[in-house]
Amino acid sequence: MTNLGEADMYLGRHTAAAAHLHEALSHFRDLGHHYGQAAALSNLGQVYVRLHRPAEAIAILEEALEIFRATGHRYGEANTLNGLAEALHAASRPGAPAAYREALAIATETGDQDEQSRATAGIARCGGQDCRTGGPGDPWER
Repeated sequence: MTNLGEADMYLGRHTAAAAHLHEALSHFRDLGHHYGQAAALSNLGQVYVRLHRPAEAIAILEEALEIFRATGHRYGEANTLNGLAEALHAASRPGAPAAYREALAIATETGDQDEQSRATAGIARCGGQDCRTGGPGDPWER
């Protein structure tokens, strides 16, 4: 269900993606499968950003990040940190640049070029500063 939810997310079917990811999360919780829970949560958080529900996304992504860190899954950690930065930016909350920088450091360490690119682009959007929507450090909002 996680893969189906992720596919729906990339196809722009965000409501269907959320439904599939909630179902996957329920199954993984029943099984006590920590990686599965974290992956479903991370994808669900990123779907919520796309559904313009960044506050919910932040809470979900923080839960995913906690699991990835506890299990030592560095690739998931970098991906989730990038998602968290995007959610923070969407919610006009501080912390996006730090999350992007941490994601970049981990992605560089693990050799994950996709997450390196995503973090680098996020840092550029923030101008290395606050990155709140419409803020002085957000060149895309000028």
